[in-house]
Amino acid sequence: MLRRMKGIPVPVAVAILTLCVLVGVALGNANVLRAAAKGVTQFETALRERSQVCAVKAGNLLHPARQYIADDPATAALSKAVEAHKKTKSIKELSAANANLSDAVHAMWDALEPVITEPSRGPAIGELDVFDSESNLLKREVGKYNEAVQKVRQTLATLPFRFLLQGVVPEVYP
Repeated sequence: MLRRMKGIPVPVAVAILTLCVLVGVALGNANVLRAAAKGVTQFETALRERSQVCAVKAGNLLHPARQYIADDPATAALSKAVEAHKKTKSIKELSAANANLSDAVHAMWDALEPVITEPSRGPAIGELDVFDSESNLLKREVGKYNEAVQKVRQTLATLPFRFLLQGVVPEVYP
C-alpha cells in the first residue's frame, strides 16, 4: 500500500488531502449545528404542547357560545380558528394560528358576555381565565424557544461552512 502511495503525484496527494480536510470540517460543522439545534427541538415541543392546551381551552368556550350566541359571527370565527389551529405545521403557521385563536376568543367573549346567564356564566369565565393564563404561559415558551433559535444562529455564524447549513436553522416564532 505504501508503495502505491509513493507513486501518486504530489499535486494529486495535496488535492486529496485538502478534500479530506474540507469534508471533515463540513461534517464537523453539521454536527455542531445539529447538537445546538437539539435544544430548540425540546423548546418547540413544549411550545406546541402549550399551544395545544390553548386550543383546547378555546374549544371549551365554544360550548356556551353555541348555547347563547350560536348565530353570531364570533362563534363561527372561533370555531374556524380552533379548526385552523389543528392544521398548523410550521412555527410561522402556529404563530398565526395562536394570534387568530386569541383574537377569536376575545371577540367571542365580547359578544357572549352581555347575554350569558347563570349557571353558565361562572364556568365560562373560569375557562376564559384559564385560556388567558395558558396564553401567558405560551408567551414564556415562545421566549425560551426564540432564545434557543438565537443560540443556534449565533453558533451558525461562527462556522466556516455556514453557507451549506442555512436550511438546518429552525425558524423564529414571530
